[in-house]
Amino acid sequence: MKFWKFEMPTEQQLDALVAMGELPPPVAVAGLSNTYDDIARKLRPGDGVVLGKLKGEEGKIVVFGKVRKVGSTPNCIEIQWAKASQDVFPTGSGLTHWQTKTAFEISSQPAERYGLRRFIDFHIKDGT
Repeated sequence: MKFWKFEMPTEQQLDALVAMGELPPPVAVAGLSNTYDDIARKLRPGDGVVLGKLKGEEGKIVVFGKVRKVGSTPNCIEIQWAKASQDVFPTGSGLTHWQTKTAFEISSQPAERYGLRRFIDFHIKDGT
């Protein structure tokens, strides 16, 4: 399972996306490179997705998801979401990704340290 981080949309968009099971639209953030399209094309069924943002050097994850279906465009991606909040503390190159990109792959070691697979397995059941 791969894990991907996308920039958190507005609260109004967030509730609708969770209810509809969609990937959020690209979020423009001053100082961050827009990597949304490149990352959205890499999503595969079974991958984990988190929506979050960086505050100082602390990552705030607000929604966890699991990709259920992938279409030809980002608006055709179906994700089962679980709304929750978790603080993470990226380091090294991981922190650089949070500071410079709107979307990126979370490497296996940080994903394990953050407990992403355990969280997704607990909150998002297969076949539901």
